[in-house]
Amino acid sequence: MRKIVLTTLVAMFASNISFADEIRVSANGTVDFKGTTLSAQEEVREGLDNIDVTKSPTYRHTEISASKSVGIVDVGLALRNANSAGAEANRVAVTGTTSHALLGVDLTNRVQVQNGINDANLLDVELGTVVVREMLTASKAVALLGKELTLTVGDEIFLDETGLTENRVFAGASIGVCEGVSLGAGYFLKSEGALIDTSGNTGTPANSHVVTAGVSLSF
Repeated sequence: MRKIVLTTLVAMFASNISFADEIRVSANGTVDFKGTTLSAQEEVREGLDNIDVTKSPTYRHTEISASKSVGIVDVGLALRNANSAGAEANRVAVTGTTSHALLGVDLTNRVQVQNGINDANLLDVELGTVVVREMLTASKAVALLGKELTLTVGDEIFLDETGLTENRVFAGASIGVCEGVSLGAGYFLKSEGALIDTSGNTGTPANSHVVTAGVSLSF
């Protein structure tokens, strides 16, 4: 059974790469400091038809965040600096996350409010760029080859003043390779556009396939 699960996961990831439009590779580090979780992330993104290891990636970002449990909600603050095709952009995000366990499955709901920052004046929040994101995930940990493998599926929606602008349906897996280190891979279908406007009208989304890979470190 374990061999079947492992073979299936490898086959799924390999097939996703073959028709994917974009790959995202990330490195994450977290540390607990007196009850507050401090995190840092570095991520690069590139179209699979545009990969050139001799050049800088088309997109990259660095994000630092801090989160703390307040009652049943994990409240976080994140700052991101991104470079996309040479253009710098910064944003701030506030998140609230709740988690529950049901029949051995971990259910998570995360709501995030994010906004762009004016580089010339960090106190000048750019109106009209507020985005609300809500992500629902279900995760299950299983034993595989003496390691803990976590399988995750989920959905995330993006809302702004015009309505629903993006939806991501995703699936992935991560495995702990040693204490404090885990590797992950996944896939998501990204649908962008005027999916549903504030009047309830629906549009035709532009779909793209994205594969992800990453390493996470916990200290």
